[in-house]
Amino acid sequence: MTTQISRTVLGNKELVGDRLWHRLVGRILTDLEFWQYFGEHEEQVRRRWAERIVDQTLAYLRLCGEDPDPGRYSPSPLVDIGWHTFILYTVEYADFCTQVADRFIHHRPLDDEDAGSGGTADVVAAMKARGITVDDALWGAGPAGSTCARCSPPSGPKLCAPQSCSPGS
Repeated sequence: MTTQISRTVLGNKELVGDRLWHRLVGRILTDLEFWQYFGEHEEQVRRRWAERIVDQTLAYLRLCGEDPDPGRYSPSPLVDIGWHTFILYTVEYADFCTQVADRFIHHRPLDDEDAGSGGTADVVAAMKARGITVDDALWGAGPAGSTCARCSPPSGPKLCAPQSCSPGS
């Protein structure tokens, strides 16, 4: 499939070093869930989407670090792929959390009773209010707001179930 590559600005890339950035992008390119979304695209297009996912994962975690009540936010399914990837790099993830939040940012899955219930539109609004660069396509947030159709793979179940970030104990 031929797709035009977006020229979206990666406004959060500077939050991590180049080596870690490339490792995260490379790992996402091998992720099976990522392939459900982008496997039919050309390699260059897949790489650009992986970069955008890493960028918005960093943006989301920055929001969680800056907000006094981060447990109310939920990542989009695409951003959650990036979060799961980043967590695999435990030392780097812990260092990043300290850098942006002064604490560890825990991942709480949907089945956790303390998981956030806010939609992605709330996340986008909060990030924009803080001047954090937002890539609307990864949040399903076009002019009309949040939609599941834009964040789900072409076939299969809708994946817009919320998951949240919450402060460390």
